[in-house]
Amino acid sequence: MTPAVETSRGGRTLLILLLLLGIAAFLYGAAVHPLRAWGTYLVNLLFFSSLAITGPAIAGMLELTEARWSPTIKRIAVTTAGFLPFSLLLFIGLFFGRAVLYPWVSHPELAAKKADWLNVPFMAARILLGVFFLYWVALTFTRAVLAEAKGGKAAGSARGVGLDVGPAPETLACGHARCHRFFPDFFAGAVGAAPLNISAPWKCASVR
Repeated sequence: MTPAVETSRGGRTLLILLLLLGIAAFLYGAAVHPLRAWGTYLVNLLFFSSLAITGPAIAGMLELTEARWSPTIKRIAVTTAGFLPFSLLLFIGLFFGRAVLYPWVSHPELAAKKADWLNVPFMAARILLGVFFLYWVALTFTRAVLAEAKGGKAAGSARGVGLDVGPAPETLACGHARCHRFFPDFFAGAVGAAPLNISAPWKCASVR
């Protein structure tokens, strides 16, 4: 157990050093070539924030479509949400580069016809409020998914089962029947022509 702890501490130390090195490189770049430094900051912020919000979005789609085969996939997907709090802080930091990134901040006449939309207070408010609300929804959903997973594992342990076993038999039977009804040719070619026994107790009423 001790080597694993030492390796973990070493990894955290390395990540902290890389973080400090990145901050130092950004500050140096902002002093020497501000447009390039802030442009890189903005592009990376949008790229990694998009990746971070994609995980909860995928998990949300699986939840809305009631994909019963997806508990493990949902748990993996929401792990990207760990970056969202840092992303929010970085969006706040973006405010300090507004004059470099957006010429109309220093020269309002460039956006005279769009002054109601392109002004610093409104821009800051809509970005921060929009990002905060989006991240709040994503993190709230993430906590619900992880709590559901924890409860499912506890229930599985009580039954002596520690793995997700997939859909219930009635789900499989009903899904098999629906596919055979709506896509008979494809279903026969892809799965085989073996008949489906829907005389089981869980016979699907919707496909009779």
